[in-house]
Amino acid sequence: MTSIFNKSVSENIFKFCFNFAPLRLCVLALIFSAFANAQTLAPGAPGRDAQWASAGKQGAGTSATLESKIWFTLQGGALTEVYYPDVTVANVHLLQFVVVNPKTKKVETERDDANHQIKVLRPDSLTFQQINTAKSGEWKITKTYATDVERDSVLIDVKFEPKNTNLKLYVYYDPSIGNSGMTMNKLKTPI
Repeated sequence: MTSIFNKSVSENIFKFCFNFAPLRLCVLALIFSAFANAQTLAPGAPGRDAQWASAGKQGAGTSATLESKIWFTLQGGALTEVYYPDVTVANVHLLQFVVVNPKTKKVETERDDANHQIKVLRPDSLTFQQINTAKSGEWKITKTYATDVERDSVLIDVKFEPKNTNLKLYVYYDPSIGNSGMTMNKLKTPI
């Protein structure tokens, strides 16, 4: 089979096009950007890199002691980040509760399906209370957050008040150990 392009003609076109420096730089930039944007993991690989919550925090807490090296943030009715061993290393992306009605299969989350209220319980402490009331009126979850003064722990006291006793409460935990979600799996655990 014969090509409609003569080899010497195509070589001349190639040489002609690449004798201009701006064109060479443009092509090199195109090749570089293709390699720079190449996917580094195969689709479906374990984990996903961290996607962080909004910077519009409603609360930030830590211990008043030097023994506890943990910090947490609150936003949108949920625990949005936990930092340890210092404020530069996030290890939790999100912790929220999910309410399921087994009969109707309706699923509601604190972030998307509730009205949020936050209170500072004491002015001399970084202790917060989040009150999430379902837009459907079916449930209310009250969470009180504090840090353990002797250990690297966030303490959460949870009160679940369902109007329907058939509702099931689950916890949705999205870890991000060492600022990365690449090897983590989200946990959805019944309570």
